Amino acid sequence: MKINKLLGVFCLGLVLLHTIPAQAQEKYIKTGDDAYRQYQYQTAAENYKKALSDFKGTPDERDRVTFRLSEIGFLTNDWKMASTYYKKLEKNGFCDRSPDCLKRYAATLQYLGEDSMATARFEKYLALVPGDSVISRKLQDLKRHRERPEVPKYKVENAAALNSNKDDFGLVFSNRKEEEVIFTSTRKGVTGKDIDQWTSAYFSDLFKATLTSGGKISAPALADNQGMVNTVANEGAPFMSSNYSTLYCTRCEQKPEKKSGISWCYIIESKRNGSRWTKPEVVYSDPDGNTGHATLTEDELLMVFAGSNEKGLGKKDLWMTSRVSKNKPFGPGVNLGGLINTAGDEVFPMLRNDTTLYFASEGHGGFGGLDIFKSIRKANGDWSVPENMGSPINSNSDDFAIVFKKEVEAGYFSSNRTGGKGGDDLYYFKKIELKLELSGSIADAATHLKLGSFPVSLVDENDTITATADAQGHYQFDKSLIRENREYAVVVAHPGYFAQKQMFSTQKIDGDKQWILDFEMVPIPESPIVLPQILYDLDQWALMPQYQDSLRNLVTILNDNPELRIELRSHTDTRATDQYNDDLSQKRAQTVVDFLISQGIEPARLQAKGYGKRSPRMIVADYKLNDFLIPKGTILDETYVASLKKTEWQEIVHQLNRRTEFSVISASIGQ
Repeated sequence: MKINKLLGVFCLGLVLLHTIPAQAQEKYIKTGDDAYRQYQYQTAAENYKKALSDFKGTPDERDRVTFRLSEIGFLTNDWKMASTYYKKLEKNGFCDRSPDCLKRYAATLQYLGEDSMATARFEKYLALVPGDSVISRKLQDLKRHRERPEVPKYKVENAAALNSNKDDFGLVFSNRKEEEVIFTSTRKGVTGKDIDQWTSAYFSDLFKATLTSGGKISAPALADNQGMVNTVANEGAPFMSSNYSTLYCTRCEQKPEKKSGISWCYIIESKRNGSRWTKPEVVYSDPDGNTGHATLTEDELLMVFAGSNEKGLGKKDLWMTSRVSKNKPFGPGVNLGGLINTAGDEVFPMLRNDTTLYFASEGHGGFGGLDIFKSIRKANGDWSVPENMGSPINSNSDDFAIVFKKEVEAGYFSSNRTGGKGGDDLYYFKKIELKLELSGSIADAATHLKLGSFPVSLVDENDTITATADAQGHYQFDKSLIRENREYAVVVAHPGYFAQKQMFSTQKIDGDKQWILDFEMVPIPESPIVLPQILYDLDQWALMPQYQDSLRNLVTILNDNPELRIELRSHTDTRATDQYNDDLSQKRAQTVVDFLISQGIEPARLQAKGYGKRSPRMIVADYKLNDFLIPKGTILDETYVASLKKTEWQEIVHQLNRRTEFSVISASIGQ
């Protein structure tokens, strides 16, 4: 994958053995070393292989040359070549002395899908370098993915009509209808004819193609054949402005004063002029490092890009810069910080709807190589913890440069996974629509008879969808109505019944799911409803904390029925005077009202009334406690209390009389 070509390299950061003077192979080794220092890896590999064909030097020199061959394979994504030479080094004991050899070999094996072999070498590496957090994450993820395979959330297929036998990556949509695309390619037909000695391919250019409504794709052609955007240098990683009038991309070329073969990368912009592009202007560059892979907000005032310089946290980091208007320059880059950036590479950012940042990282762990992650920008400007996009978007190879369509969860990304047409290939992805269904039944809570023709509302923060239960009280919402990543309320409301609401969530759903939510509707009674027992201290009216839970169900009823108005009625036993009991019961009723108000219930919906001892309780069903029986229909007045022979029976009756009830003053359908 050409992240190095489109961002340049200042140093490989490898610990190599010191050069030992060559003997019989001096010419080949010297030529190979010179080419290696110039990043001319194909020339270097040819000479190193010739030197090793009949090697007569020291074992250390042999290992040095072999290590460089393995590194060339790694840096050019030739995993089989890399594995061949790392394996020889391991056999010779070189990897036991070189943590870099172990780390690279393990990563190579992971690219090849040899997870068990990769795990063993990562573990061996961490024994030598225990503080490497990037490799620790890789090892943890390797084990987790092997033990708990993910359920695919996307369908992925190779965009074969766009790909060649070379490298094709970094696609963007270039018109509003998303019928035209621009992408990076090193295929035959590029502007320049020189061969990149790093990759043995042509220098990259921008190509375009048209996607027809019938699903066909036109043959890709140069996006610019006038020498404006496409030149003999490397151009790639395009980004289109929200109005599709401005093209941003990365250009990498060798500075005239540089002799090392190192490219300098910067960001350019070009304006659309009919079917052509204007001469680009440099929109952002860094004299101390390389910049590229630009993505901008819709107003084009904020840009996120990838860059490499000594001030970064890793080899390549993501940075952010802003400007006050589109005709003003961007300010200094600000590193996105350690939550986004790691000691590894973070590249190919993409802003979606200005708030979600997608990017490729090798430092956050994952499936191997570069993985695509997403992070949400919060209101205070901070970023959320990056979330891996999962398989099959990510693989054990490099996966990067994702782009989405505007209205659907679909788009393209790039990958050098096995089975492709070339090196890096473009892949099309689309979200797999899960089968999410909701159904249930509605019945009368008292009679258990099914209630037909009741309206059922499915409510989220954006919309309300209403269905009607059939004659048997059954209702259903199918997959076309239920969306992922939502919080739903299901509300059933009908005259003569308390409305009810149940909640369910489609957040973090991994597969098909069905919810069954049944409702037992409670009729609104004409007589008062006795609340669960609330006890008070003698002559007191304060509502003690342990009895507040007794009122939670009433709070729920009132919340589910926002137009319901009720009277809270408090009663005392038959002892003490009428005036005393009236005052005490009024205070107790008001205490309950005050609690309900504290729970968010509007005061206008509540009325407190103390009835003292003037409304003794009537037993609606036989009441029995041990050897004491109160027949149905008994009124617990003073005469009845006086007729009881045992004091403990009288206390039971007093307790039954001390109660709090509510009655409905007015009701309408809750929503």
